[in-house]
Amino acid sequence: MGWHYFFKYGASRNLMSIRTKVILPFLLLTLVIAVTGVFVVTRLVADSLNERLLNQLLEAGRVVSDDFVRQEIQHVETGRIVAFTRGLSEALAEGDGKKVTELASPIAGGMGIENLVVIDRQGWELTHLIFTADGQMQEVEKQIGAGASPMVQAILQSNDSDSLPERGLGINPANGKYYYFTAIPVPVETDAPVAMGDHISGVVIVGTSLDTFLPYLKATSLADVIIYGGNGQALATSLISLNADDKSLETLSISDVEFQEIINSNEILAFRQIESS
Repeated sequence: MGWHYFFKYGASRNLMSIRTKVILPFLLLTLVIAVTGVFVVTRLVADSLNERLLNQLLEAGRVVSDDFVRQEIQHVETGRIVAFTRGLSEALAEGDGKKVTELASPIAGGMGIENLVVIDRQGWELTHLIFTADGQMQEVEKQIGAGASPMVQAILQSNDSDSLPERGLGINPANGKYYYFTAIPVPVETDAPVAMGDHISGVVIVGTSLDTFLPYLKATSLADVIIYGGNGQALATSLISLNADDKSLETLSISDVEFQEIINSNEILAFRQIESS
């Protein structure tokens, strides 16, 4: 009886040992395959998401760039209508700000110009008009220094009626809002009393506020947009209200070194996660 028990026990033990030797490697192999599969799938998904994010970012950048070009073309077209208005060159040469306003304001209102500044050959602002969202015209009588801006000075110094438009972002001290500006020359009319050798009578500046432009950029690019100044300071964004305090925009700002790296590179440099309260 005891030997029989020992035989059965020993046979059972040998059978379990054989099962263990056979099953354990397959179990370990299954676990290795499962872990490897999870790792590969996770990497593929992560790489796919990262690639999709990069592609979306690049496409959004291209759309925003195209929108800026289209906006500048619109500025140039409307600005030229003002610049080539009959009598404007003569009024500029005579320093007649009232006449300039009479000629330019109907065009600005009809063409939907948000900010119009007309500057004479000496850099004086003879007309400065701001149109509110409801279409009301505000005439700014105080000089804001637009005539001394680099883009205006570049046109005045070139003294070339065919000079290319100048552009830039800037704040209008009259209302504290940021605008995208385009400046074009006003050619001399044949009967305008200008100085000998002058080929332009002044400069027309057309501006679109970022309050208006940013929502349009967001809608067309399907992405939130941040506008940066030349030193990496965030000027405005569609992520938060345009009336946000400086602290909110400071969170989005980058260092001047980072800004220069991005400007001088054709590749995407880095991502930064920002949490908003």
